[in-house]
Formats: sequence, structure tokens, C-alpha cells
Amino acid sequence: MPALLSNWRFWLFFALLVFVTIYLRAFALDYPSVGFHNEKENEWLAVTKDYYHNGFSTCKRILHHEGYRDLPCFENPQLAFIAIVGALSWHVFGESIALVRMQMILWMLLSVLLCYAITYRITRDRTFAGCAAVIYTLLPLNIYFGRTVNEAAPANFFMMLSFYLFLLWKERGGGWGIGGAIPSRPVLRWRWLA
Repeated sequence: MPALLSNWRFWLFFALLVFVTIYLRAFALDYPSVGFHNEKENEWLAVTKDYYHNGFSTCKRILHHEGYRDLPCFENPQLAFIAIVGALSWHVFGESIALVRMQMILWMLLSVLLCYAITYRITRDRTFAGCAAVIYTLLPLNIYFGRTVNEAAPANFFMMLSFYLFLLWKERGGGWGIGGAIPSRPVLRWRWLA
């Protein structure tokens, strides 16, 4: 792997892969969230807006659902990871839907890099790992879920991170290295990030 890091073709390929990943997902970042397909995005943006204006709490306000109009809030047993990171970015950079969508692009970009690393660890073939990362980058569902505000992109990243840590543990022959994979195991459940 050290020889791989000094190879200029490797860095050129990764720079191109990062550019394509961002380019395919960064169109119309500030476009309003409308339509049936963006219902989950509307929900997360509403929770982010509530956290931004009213502070963080276990109370989750969904502003666009008619069913919750009379309720001030309802208890959320899940960690609102997306909304917390989005509200923190709004406190630093100002309120913009593009910032929350950029968070999703970052999670998906990290997943593409992990796809390369996992495939390389399994096959030890840079070409095959590069092809896997390119295919993963170009998958239409990854493009859609890699730019809309939902729990798929961070959940996907943490699942792949768990698998990568498992591969590292397996390569080392077990032992204490499993401690790196255990903390990320609960992330395998989708609803934990929601």
C-alpha cells in the first residue's frame, strides 16, 4: 500500500473519482425540497430547522405533517444525527438547505472511498477496486440518496466502516482489534441514525 500512495496515477484517479462523485450529486443544491419523493427530506429539514431555532432536545417537531398539527412535539427515541449535524452547520455557516445536502454528499463521498478500500483489502487488485468504486459512484440510487437529506448516506457509510474495521481485525488475526469493530456495530441498524 505505501507504493500505491506514491503513484501519481492513483492520485489522479482518486481526484477524478471525487470530482465525478461531487459533480453528479451537487446540482441544484439550493433547490426547494418539494414533491412526494422528498417527503423524508422535508421531515429532516423540518427537524433541523426546529433544532436550529429552538435548540436540541428529544422532542422532534415535524412541521409539514398535518397529523401533528395539534401536537407541540412527539418524543423521538432515535438519535436525530442528520438534524444535529445540519443544525450545527447552520450555526457556523448560516441557514441554507445546501449545507444539509452537502452533508449527504460528504457521507456518500466517504462511502465511495471506503468502497475502494474494502474492495482493495479483499482482492488486492487496484484495477478491480477502482472499477468497484466507479460503479458505486455511478449507481443511480446512490446518486439520488447521496444528495437528498435522508438517513441512507450516513447509515451506508457507517455500515461500510464496520465492514472495513472487521476486515482489518480479520487481517490481524483477531485479538484485541475487534474493539474497533464493536462500537460501530449498532450503526448497522438503519433506524439508529434516523
